Amino acid sequence: MNQNHNTPNWQDEQALDRYRIISPLTDTEIDIAKRNKLRLEIAENNGISVRTLYRWEKSFAENGYAGLKPMNREYRR
Repeated sequence: MNQNHNTPNWQDEQALDRYRIISPLTDTEIDIAKRNKLRLEIAENNGISVRTLYRWEKSFAENGYAGLKPMNREYRR
């Protein structure tokens, strides 16, 4: 994933990267067992935790694409 915070659209780039990663999990036709196996494969292939995938999926389900954008740390402080 691109972590360059110097570009003006870094949050959009991160959101797009995250969407590309979770997009196979958005298929509602996948049964639970296959979805869990797919989560493990995606996490391993992308060097992230399964918990992170769950968080991204939840954020996407609740807030759409905007939910995948990382927060600006300056505003969090």
